Amino acid sequence: MEPEVSASVIGRVGEAAVAAAFSHAAVSAGSPTKLRELLARQAVSEISRMGAILDSSTKAIITETIEGLSAVRSFISDEFGEVQVIGRGQCKNGPFPGEALPDFVALSPKQNQPILIEVKNTSKPLKTDHFQAAFYNTVARETGVVVHEERMVGAKLDLTPIAYHNSIADTLLVYPRANHFERVSDTVDVSEDTLKEIWMAKQLGYLGRSPHTDCHTNCPHHRLGVELSEGNIEVAIPLPLVYSKGLTEIGFDLDTNYLSNFFYKSAISTELFDTIFHAWDDPLRKKVIVEKIAVKTQIPIDTVWRMVYPQQRTPDSEEIMRNMAAEVEPWEKILGEKASTKITGPAIQGLATRYFTLPNRSEDFVKRTWKKWKG
Repeated sequence: MEPEVSASVIGRVGEAAVAAAFSHAAVSAGSPTKLRELLARQAVSEISRMGAILDSSTKAIITETIEGLSAVRSFISDEFGEVQVIGRGQCKNGPFPGEALPDFVALSPKQNQPILIEVKNTSKPLKTDHFQAAFYNTVARETGVVVHEERMVGAKLDLTPIAYHNSIADTLLVYPRANHFERVSDTVDVSEDTLKEIWMAKQLGYLGRSPHTDCHTNCPHHRLGVELSEGNIEVAIPLPLVYSKGLTEIGFDLDTNYLSNFFYKSAISTELFDTIFHAWDDPLRKKVIVEKIAVKTQIPIDTVWRMVYPQQRTPDSEEIMRNMAAEVEPWEKILGEKASTKITGPAIQGLATRYFTLPNRSEDFVKRTWKKWKG
């Protein structure tokens, strides 16, 4: 008797098939038979990449996925037109303490905005699926963005990173094996008060305290005999946001910072570090290197310059925080003796870069977030 197919394999088969079903190649397939062949090739290829065994049980899952997805694709095309998956994306929201990683970002000829796709290759929907999709909508809208790096534009690969601001329409939950999809337009109710309560809990955590609660006697902390030091304090603006706002106020280009970090962590820069470094003080050699990279990657040459040779240095973090003294003061009270190290340390700088630098319009993103926090 063959072992059951693991959930990870089932999920990856579903993702590979959905990506293929809503690709430029799928539009060009021309017939249902050729479409199914395309989906099968992609699913089998994904199994191979995972190093999983392609046994009869796995083949049955692939067949079930393809049959169901063929019908689902028709339903989605009727409602949205020829949807095309353009790649994966990352949802960020300035005030919200977290990120979201939906399976795919897609474009629809009937929508002015991108849509998110989350693949659930289960035999039937789960109650938590709708909440997850609503959470993605929450993070991606209002003060949110979706950052998209490597993506397909038609049949061509585009390596120029981009951020979509205030632009996500909906999230589609796609269930290939269940022959079903659901369009989720609503969001999770995360009010400004709720956001600030979350951050208050974080701040109290630094002090070894917890938010004041009126919890029932059956709350676990009562049952376990844990004594909580409770209290409430004024909510301080999150330090990564303070640091990012300080950077924008001295004219530091957050977009360029993102592009440079993207380049040096990507495969584009592989084997080029020495060449780039040794040409740093040679304008002619730098120009040649940038032009070659632009031709090879089809990234606009002005963007390549900012990626490879950013003409800016990160200012002294202590100076930035001194300039933001009014916003830093509450944190000095919270952190006490640890204030100087914590406030200007690499952890805060890293979080600021992670949350607030974007390929485009970073400063606008910071301003929108700051406005929301200041009320």
